[in-house]
Amino acid sequence: MSDVLIEVKNVKKYYRKGKKTLKALDQVNIEVWDNEILGVVGESGCGKSTLGRCMMNLIQPTEGTITLNGKDIFTLSKTELKEIRKKIQMVFQNPFSSFNPKYTIRKNLSMVARFYGMNSAETSRRLEELLEVISLDKSVLGRMPTELSGGQLQRLAIARALISRPEIIIADEPVSALDVSVQAQILNLLLDLKSNYHQTMVFISHDLPVVEHICDRVVVMYLGSVMEMGTVDDLFSNTAHPYTMALLAAKPRENPDVVKEEAQLQGDVPNALNMPSGCKFHTRCPRAKEGLCDCEVPALKEIAQGHVAACHLV
Repeated sequence: MSDVLIEVKNVKKYYRKGKKTLKALDQVNIEVWDNEILGVVGESGCGKSTLGRCMMNLIQPTEGTITLNGKDIFTLSKTELKEIRKKIQMVFQNPFSSFNPKYTIRKNLSMVARFYGMNSAETSRRLEELLEVISLDKSVLGRMPTELSGGQLQRLAIARALISRPEIIIADEPVSALDVSVQAQILNLLLDLKSNYHQTMVFISHDLPVVEHICDRVVVMYLGSVMEMGTVDDLFSNTAHPYTMALLAAKPRENPDVVKEEAQLQGDVPNALNMPSGCKFHTRCPRAKEGLCDCEVPALKEIAQGHVAACHLV
């Protein structure tokens, strides 16, 4: 097993709304290993982005701990937190809102470098290095964000995240706002960062074919909880949880002549303010057993080494 860089342990994130509680994250336990791309997938509202923001210390969990290299990121002083910020960076979904439109690209990136203590000469050298990494000409530094395409801006957003030489990048839906042809370029860039620069990443997405292409391990989430977790091969070839099966069945067909199983999801996602009892997925599960799935919360069970699922019927 690789070294653990980030450990998320028993993390809960609750929001109060009147007398009710919205459980955005509910007892989440995951690890991010050195030099891997960990995928986090699930339907909208499952807690993927909340988890990413907790790992960045942009929001604090209600309970639980998140450690980076063994240090609890929520108990650090301001000075220690600034050092941690260098080690974990984020790439957001919409590249057009990621840059201040009033400033040139050079100024947008230079402000980040200055924040981390680089002088003018160091900043210039670092920006030139990163432009080579993301395959953009240095002429883009003098342009305004509105003059660039979404693909160019997302490359620059990745470069900005790399300025401080982080140990981990959290990419929150980094290609969903881009054209398909541009998506491929960004995904290949992320793979190059992993293979050439030993870059560890958390890749948040709802696009299973993309996750299958780029990730080493995958976490499947539903209503704030982990349903299944394992390697890409385990999850896509030896699927255990009915929810994961339904997500895979809903993937678009790559070959129109291939007959594939229809999606098995029933009904809509329950109201997060009124969670079902027992297994959260039992109201939509075709295999749910009355008296079991609707009464008891399933624990994560190990199916094979490193492959776990939260299902009574596994």
